[in-house]
Amino acid sequence: MKQFVNAMICTEEGIVRANMAFSDQIVSIGAPPDCVFETVKVPENAMILPGFIDIHTHGAGGKDFRDEDCLTACETISEKLAQEGTTSYLSTLGAQTFEQEILSLKEVSAFMRGKGKKGARMLGIHLEGPFLNKKYCGGLLQSVLCNPDEKMYGEFSAAAEGNIRLITLAPELDGALDLIRRIRRDGIVVSVGHTDASFAEVKDAASAGATGITHCFNAQRGFHHREIGTAGAAMLLDEMYCELIADGVHVSVPAMQLLARCKPEDKLVLVTDSTAGKGMEKGGVFSSQGRKVMIKDGAPRLADGTLKGSVLKMNEAVRRMVRDVGLPTEYAVRCASLNPATILGISEKYGSIRTGKYADFTIVNENFEVLAVYRSGERIFGETI
Repeated sequence: MKQFVNAMICTEEGIVRANMAFSDQIVSIGAPPDCVFETVKVPENAMILPGFIDIHTHGAGGKDFRDEDCLTACETISEKLAQEGTTSYLSTLGAQTFEQEILSLKEVSAFMRGKGKKGARMLGIHLEGPFLNKKYCGGLLQSVLCNPDEKMYGEFSAAAEGNIRLITLAPELDGALDLIRRIRRDGIVVSVGHTDASFAEVKDAASAGATGITHCFNAQRGFHHREIGTAGAAMLLDEMYCELIADGVHVSVPAMQLLARCKPEDKLVLVTDSTAGKGMEKGGVFSSQGRKVMIKDGAPRLADGTLKGSVLKMNEAVRRMVRDVGLPTEYAVRCASLNPATILGISEKYGSIRTGKYADFTIVNENFEVLAVYRSGERIFGETI
């Protein structure tokens, strides 16, 4: 058993200075337990946060979950994500051909069977496509997008061995509402994205069981005062959670402030939507489905300037929400931890610092730079402090 002594801790009840004892789970917050084997020192200016949970990331460190050597890619990405304070995540598969999708689902699931011990914990798969609107393909490959197909979904589900946790689709496409109902019966979260959906169509999707909006404001019908579209539905419908890429490139600070004011505190979810380019220097180049992608002006871009995901780190997203958007630290942290855990239905064990939950911690300094990261009580990043 270990303990932090007199540390600043971001708990569900707020930021407190206290002792905290833990093994693989949190044993106590406050008075030390009867038996403690090791005291972990924390710098005076440091804060212990719950480990971040990223439900939308495609890659990092030059690797993508769709890479040919998928197992190596999963290992590399898991270790890179841990360095930014992420302790759990969904491996996100962007749309690809049917055959490639099946192969990726099988290989990612094989990695999960091995229960990788290094780096962040893979909780499951986020399938971003192929049931998306070609008009709003964004950085995805338009040619592989298609209408919802229950047979195809069934084959994806079988290949994934039950590991799909979230699916993004466009609800205005033929067959989408029936497929949403089917997906929800399987216990999978449905999010609306890459879509030309009107406000009414988003409401219909919500009635069918969709509960979220993928990377709000990006690759979706925008707001107009006569038809508020997907973006308007995201802000108006309290029951829909909203992903937000808080890198200052995908969404402006005023738009982030507007979204934060509109959404209930439990419905705003920070994501990175990061690609293989995360960790590369400005001007770095990588390939995605045969297309050249360059890191330019703070984000990966295709040759025509189209955004291709991000290079955002989760600790940077939290910092921006505090420093630029003006959220209290506790709220910004919640958007990166408890809220995604709640969306996935795992908040009993993940997402916050509370007795009985997994000992997943991110220790940061006053600039939200990551000093150390613990997963189930074991240090997975950082030096002993």
